[in-house]
Amino acid sequence: MWNRRAAGAAVALALAATCQGCFLSGLFGGTGSRIDLHRKRLVVLPFATPNRPRFESAVGARFSKEVAELVRDGCPSATVLEAEELPEEIDGNPIAELSVMELADGLKADYLVVGEILVLRGKDPKSFKVLHGTMVLSARVVDVAKAEIAWKTERRTYHYPELLGGEPLPATEQDETDVIKKVMREAAWGVAEVFRGPRDPDEGKYIR
Repeated sequence: MWNRRAAGAAVALALAATCQGCFLSGLFGGTGSRIDLHRKRLVVLPFATPNRPRFESAVGARFSKEVAELVRDGCPSATVLEAEELPEEIDGNPIAELSVMELADGLKADYLVVGEILVLRGKDPKSFKVLHGTMVLSARVVDVAKAEIAWKTERRTYHYPELLGGEPLPATEQDETDVIKKVMREAAWGVAEVFRGPRDPDEGKYIR
């Protein structure tokens, strides 16, 4: 039987590691295949934000919900839990005080999604009135049974609308909140595709 304490420490070290100036995408091993959630249990933890830890971030909880909705839609046989469905305590211990592996045990998860929202805005700080959504995130998928990181991406940037020739296009929306919601949806697709596979180029584009 594997040593859960040692495995948890290994996962914690992997989660803490950062990739300076690079972008990692795809599964380890280079297979490029998706993670099969058939009859599996996935927990999408709320994402941390620059000024809030994961269990105190309303924005991170909202993003958890976005990812979970897309995964449920594409993986109907899976059980997917989002931030709002998590208990406040597990075995009398506040959920915010538990390690990743303790959370996995307590929630009976096969996989966990853990991450941070690094940037989220509806317009460039230098622009005046011109709206364009940008979201930068890092995310990891923990394979609980193997006690390892199955997939990760570091500092990946999403845009709404998409860039044209590397240049940002102005959004047609007049409300910055709407633009933020749509760039969050694009980022949620980036995580959900790990489980449900690539979407059709026009599937779900900017529907929120």
